[in-house]
Amino acid sequence: MMMGYAQSIADLAMGPGVDELRTGDLARRAPDGLFEVVGRANRFVKMFGLRIDLARVETELRERGIAALCAADEDTLVIAATHPADAVRAAVTDITGVPGGSVRAITVDELPMLSSGKPDYPAVRALAPPVRAGTQLREVFADVLHLDPDTIDPDASFVDLGGNSLIYVSMSVRLEKALGTLPAQWQQLSLRELEGIGTPKRRWGTTLETSVALRAAAIVLIVGSHAELFQMWGGAHILLGVAGYNFGRFCLTAVGRRERIGHLRSTIGWIVVPTVAWVAWALLFTDHYHLTNLLLADKFLGPPDSMTSGRLWFIEVLVWILVLLACLLWLPGMDRTERRHPFTFAVVFLVIGLALRYQVFGPYPVRDAMFTMLAFWFFAAGWAVSKATTFWQRAAITCVLAGALHGYFGHNTVREMLVFGGLALLIWVPAIRCPAPVSAAAAVLAEASLYTYLTHYQVYPLFGEHRVAGVIASLLVGIALTYLMTMLRRRIRQRSAARPSWTTVAAMTPSSRTSDAVTTPRPPAAAGERDSSRFH
Repeated sequence: MMMGYAQSIADLAMGPGVDELRTGDLARRAPDGLFEVVGRANRFVKMFGLRIDLARVETELRERGIAALCAADEDTLVIAATHPADAVRAAVTDITGVPGGSVRAITVDELPMLSSGKPDYPAVRALAPPVRAGTQLREVFADVLHLDPDTIDPDASFVDLGGNSLIYVSMSVRLEKALGTLPAQWQQLSLRELEGIGTPKRRWGTTLETSVALRAAAIVLIVGSHAELFQMWGGAHILLGVAGYNFGRFCLTAVGRRERIGHLRSTIGWIVVPTVAWVAWALLFTDHYHLTNLLLADKFLGPPDSMTSGRLWFIEVLVWILVLLACLLWLPGMDRTERRHPFTFAVVFLVIGLALRYQVFGPYPVRDAMFTMLAFWFFAAGWAVSKATTFWQRAAITCVLAGALHGYFGHNTVREMLVFGGLALLIWVPAIRCPAPVSAAAAVLAEASLYTYLTHYQVYPLFGEHRVAGVIASLLVGIALTYLMTMLRRRIRQRSAARPSWTTVAAMTPSSRTSDAVTTPRPPAAAGERDSSRFH
């Protein structure tokens, strides 16, 4: 076989000159010592974190009665088949777990073959027409928001379609990858407006939103401080400010009052469900929590002297802030006032928060105030930042922050400066340019911040004095859980789309070709620890 690679007769006269030759074939060794060639190494691709064997996909399609050839082009699977494209796309999505928008099925009369009778995979790739920017963006929206691409209204924005502050990290990263830039206020631009943005000139690095960078940095500070790798407290208070900032951006948008409340309910659910599930697991197998933690009410019901009473304070405070604001904004008068005077409305709540900060009223002792609902003013400050539109408004918030932080953490000046520096960046530097690997790492850490926060208390103690390993493991567990939950939601969406409910409907989207009533399938609506571990 090796001599078959000779270039001339002279090469044949040389005889064997190598002991091994990398052919790119994959084989397995049978018990009798023989090798069975089962495929080629270049027939494996990695998409959406999945390692896909294209030959295996072809085999499974054949077992389903579908003759097809599979190739890959960047982040897209290209399938040539003699069956209807919709059926092929659904089958490939079910086999691989890849979003349907990233599977391009082409119906052909005959499968492309070389003169030797082997599959012509370059010809398969050539069958797929170039991807239009609009199509690519629609697929990004569908994948991040777990929607059917065909149901997305081109005049709807990320927030209109149910996007919230917990999934915007993934959306911002993928949006810049598709457009080459991250437009200002992208979350409020419709799909049609985003499609109309031209491809900019290449610039150094990538755009990273400051809120994303702060989330990534804060979760590393939280885990590292709790594991006693270093002592840099204040990360959770930065996160609280970022949460208020994102509340203003993603929950208080121009959609109707009911849609606003729906977005808030969705955001609360994204936080509460995994928190309650994790606490329930911890209650069964550890002594880390109490029943009041399961209700996210430890700060109201106690026990206040528990070793773990402060572990979930950030999540408890954030959830109850969102619940109370949802109740207030459900009132039509409150909703109208916020729409007419968004910055003033936020400032009023900041004043209320400062009254709590200085304990004009409040039930908590001074020592614990910074880890209770009295820390609401950080959230309110971030909210006001999101609604500030002028230099003087931003300057005023900066001065308020500087004054309110003075003495807030006792005599811990470093903590005060750290929190002020982070929130000042949020006010004055909405985005930064950084190398692509740094941006990607920050996005992954930021997106996993909720699950990392929930689980790190149970992870880093397993490593004892190996603090670096404990911190790294805590971060990796959070990232892994985030990935698994994303895959689970994606699979649920795919399964829902694969079982359509038939109903008679009128034209549902502006892209419909007719206004007459038609019968069409429609997927269901989407619906033993150290003292320092007590507080952030």
